[in-house]
Amino acid sequence: MPLVIILYDLYFTQNKDKAKIIYKRGGYYLGFFLVLAFYLFVRFFVFFNPLKSLDYLGGSIYLTFLTMLKVFALYLKLLLLPINLCADYVVKVSSSPFEPLVAGGIGLLVILLIISFKLYKWERSSELGLSRLVSFAILYFFITLLPVSNIIPLGILMAERLLYIPSLGFCIVLAVILAKIPQLKIKRVGSDPTKAPILMWGLTPLKSASILFLILLFYSITTINRNKIWANDFVLWEETVKNSPESFISHYNLGNKYRERGMYKRAIDEYGYAIALKPDSANAYNNRGTVYRERGEYEQAIKDYNKAIELEPDYELSYNNRGYTYGKKGKYDLAIKDFNKAIEIRPDYALAYYTRGYTYGKKGKYDLAIKDFNKAIEIRPDYALAYYTRGYTYGKKREYDLAIKDFNRAIELKPDYAEAYNNRGYAYRKKGEYERAVKDYNKAIELKPDYVEAYINRGNAYNEEGEYEQAIKDYSKAIELEPDAADAYYNLGVAYYKKGQYERAKEDFQRACELGYTPACNLLKAR
Repeated sequence: MPLVIILYDLYFTQNKDKAKIIYKRGGYYLGFFLVLAFYLFVRFFVFFNPLKSLDYLGGSIYLTFLTMLKVFALYLKLLLLPINLCADYVVKVSSSPFEPLVAGGIGLLVILLIISFKLYKWERSSELGLSRLVSFAILYFFITLLPVSNIIPLGILMAERLLYIPSLGFCIVLAVILAKIPQLKIKRVGSDPTKAPILMWGLTPLKSASILFLILLFYSITTINRNKIWANDFVLWEETVKNSPESFISHYNLGNKYRERGMYKRAIDEYGYAIALKPDSANAYNNRGTVYRERGEYEQAIKDYNKAIELEPDYELSYNNRGYTYGKKGKYDLAIKDFNKAIEIRPDYALAYYTRGYTYGKKGKYDLAIKDFNKAIEIRPDYALAYYTRGYTYGKKREYDLAIKDFNRAIELKPDYAEAYNNRGYAYRKKGEYERAVKDYNKAIELKPDYVEAYINRGNAYNEEGEYEQAIKDYSKAIELEPDAADAYYNLGVAYYKKGQYERAKEDFQRACELGYTPACNLLKAR
């Protein structure tokens, strides 16, 4: 930016003593450069220094320079004809100045600089030349493009957002050309009609306005269509994969979107493409492992987590995810070992404390579980899931008042938390507060109409209060939603039995036993 300011003064200071005026402004210029120097110092020495982790393409500033010349040509193409736009461009490293796009970039650079110089001189020598503004705009474009030209490695070769500020120069040139076209006339030298004209053709104002309208229409439609794509992440990354199939980040992000939507097969495919493009991506392996875990393919998930940890030995998320997967397999000791490692790497890792606490709960070590939940909540006071699970654990210890207190907090943090309402209802029921229990079950079902467990729990509350018809309705609804809900059949049998309908109760007990519900089988044997 300091260079742009100096350039502006050089171009547009009208006083004859321009040199003296610019010299007097030297202090201001120095101030701008000092601010720039301070920023660069803070950026590269106080905060993250990309030079420590990023390198020039192929380890060569020469190859980077050649590649950026190609990028320059591509940028001009985007400005002139913005089609096939892309959120992540993949530009192959150039190794020769004779590559078509590199040579084209060099040619365009030279031509534009010559035009800028000629226009500047022309303006000085003639009152009828094109505005000096065009010359300034061309140089402005190059100067503002310099910071993103990988003189210092950025890790990004080409991105539309990097063109935002330089594109102002292009807009100025386009505006001046459109303004000047109607003024250009055909002129001849002398009176000889056989001699060719020396100036460009002109246009009537109407024709010029028509051209301007068509240009604006084209850019407007392009912008509207592009905004529609950017408005939806899923559509954006699908479109980017289509336009840039060799983009790692596009396949990786599309895999994430498929995973969020539960489209696991497609997510695995996209992560596979991403890994093929970047085999050292621990994130891609980790996320694919998570998809395999969600599909119940635990061995494949663990294999991917192992690879992620191999690539990044301090990757705490993969340790946590692998531990959680071991827990799914019932290998709780291995799970806890991984959670310990994750916490060792990152002592403030609330998720690892939570998952370790959850695993201790699975092992019946409720005090250790609560201790970990306490730590997770200390690190992250708004952790609704940790409050909920700690409340559930207090319920296991029959400390229902503490359980209710935690469920209250979980609901406060997450008002649509159906599971918290359901389990608070369970705690109220255990305390004999059936009215409160039913109220919570109602809320849980309102939030989640297909919540089978809430129907069964509300049925149990009605059953214990002697409202057998209401209980039967709830158990029947649970079975409608989940035909293999063995505990619903068992409790339905209990309700019918209490009503004296013994044969119907026996049928439900038999069905529950067939579905593997041990209490029903034991009851039938006892009778």
